[in-house]
Amino acid sequence: MDLLTALLSFDPIRCSSAARRFMRPPWRWQVEPPHPLQIILLSRGPASFLTIEGGEPIAVNAGEILLIGEPVGFSLRSDLDVESSRPGAASWDDGGELSLDTNLMIEGVLTPSMEGRWWVPSVLRLPGAQVRGRLRTLTEGLMDEALHPGAGSQVLAERVFDGILVALLRTWAAEAGAEAGWLGGLNDSALSAVMALVLTHPGQDWSVTALAERSGLSRASFAQRFRAVTGQTPMAFVAQIRLDLAARRLRETERTLAEIAAETGYATPFALSRAFKRMFGRSPDQWRKEAG
Repeated sequence: MDLLTALLSFDPIRCSSAARRFMRPPWRWQVEPPHPLQIILLSRGPASFLTIEGGEPIAVNAGEILLIGEPVGFSLRSDLDVESSRPGAASWDDGGELSLDTNLMIEGVLTPSMEGRWWVPSVLRLPGAQVRGRLRTLTEGLMDEALHPGAGSQVLAERVFDGILVALLRTWAAEAGAEAGWLGGLNDSALSAVMALVLTHPGQDWSVTALAERSGLSRASFAQRFRAVTGQTPMAFVAQIRLDLAARRLRETERTLAEIAAETGYATPFALSRAFKRMFGRSPDQWRKEAG
């Protein structure tokens, strides 16, 4: 199993809704955190201005793709001097006319399973020139569906957004290099295979030595390479996978802490509790009560 498939199997992000926005100037679309993970296709219309929380406005153009995650607030607007919020209706059913000064944006809201979005970037902006190959085919097909909707268009759009996410992350990982985090493993076949193994077998007795053996590298070379590519140590990666799985089991099942510890590779419930509180700031019992 390749790394991206393993990540999306462990954290099955799915598009839960899709909508079109016909934006007639003057308009401003403001989104405050926390908010769902969103992919926004700037489909048609004149340039607009994107402001990421704490940053300066930047001009964005038709053909660009934005992915913006929960921790980050943002706004899009037709002109820099537009202050009031007039975002336009977000739906698939309502009709809209696309005049020369109207922006058409297609919005996909995605729902991750992981408690922490360790591997999906908080902000990703892909210029139109980098939208190539399968990603271009998918986005152009979705834009055509938005302009000429038919029966089942919204369902079709949601499914296409699932494919766009895969193609977008694949493209971004190739372009981002050292900034890609876990997805940087896609560019390194030895690391990709090892990371996929951890994702599919998180409860196995992993150690840096065991992971290095699977990669075919020496222990020192593997540890150095892993950190250079992903930005963290191999065992920090293992811990994040195990603890996120534990958090989901606490939220979604009635399994005992001992059962969850055994599944996630911890020798005792106490060892799991200590690691869990260190990462999430709450004990497993507190987590389960809050989730319930």
